[in-house]
Amino acid sequence: MANRTPRELWGKLFNFAGDGIVHLELFEEFLSLMAGPTQLELVAAYLLLRGTHAARPSVTTLPEGAEYYETDTGSRFKAVAGAWVADSEAGSGSPSVLTLVSAVTVTTATDTITFSGLDGDADGQYQIIARITNDAASAVAYTLRPNNTTSDQRGKNNFFTTVTDGANSTTLMNFADIEAGFSADIDLRFNPATGAPRTGYDHTVGAWTSSGLQTIGFQYFFVWDEDTTNITSIILHANDAVGFGVGSKIKLYKLTE
Repeated sequence: MANRTPRELWGKLFNFAGDGIVHLELFEEFLSLMAGPTQLELVAAYLLLRGTHAARPSVTTLPEGAEYYETDTGSRFKAVAGAWVADSEAGSGSPSVLTLVSAVTVTTATDTITFSGLDGDADGQYQIIARITNDAASAVAYTLRPNNTTSDQRGKNNFFTTVTDGANSTTLMNFADIEAGFSADIDLRFNPATGAPRTGYDHTVGAWTSSGLQTIGFQYFFVWDEDTTNITSIILHANDAVGFGVGSKIKLYKLTE
């Protein structure tokens, strides 16, 4: 941990436009969950700054993909290749709102995390930020189950390690594979609205020991082909009774316009 940026310095490092970070809670959560050296390319995706047009910072001081909402003009811009570009997602001028739906900290190891009382047609996009510890004696696979169903699903993942890489296909919505006794950082997005196949993707970073200790990164892509039933709950399931180990932290957010 010696090469990790001290947390007290992050506020100064990203103090643009007069403390203009809107999603401060999510930003802090990412820092608290991420093990090892902080990865700026992951954090940058969650920076949304705001302020007047005159106070808009120089784009060269910001990471690629950072966004700025002008409170006096109602316009939104994105940092692209060293220039401010009008963001077409701004629509009427109101930025998307990321809202915490529920947060879980595991105190007794379990195989199921449940988020209920949802409305997929109204909630926009779901995002899950998590750090999961596997308390089982062997590797565990983790799946997302909308309305606790496992039918009409398919997925694919690519994995990259310091030793090898490869790909797998599944008939479930897999979002993580974690070795026994290890933890992984999860960043998952899922589009829950009816009217089209529900798709999602996920990035997982952790460790693996099957062929010697190595850093491993997964990219997961998945789809639920059932497109008529509104999603009212999301179940995260581990294929071992203690797959969600003590101390695991999982937060569900919704991103709405």
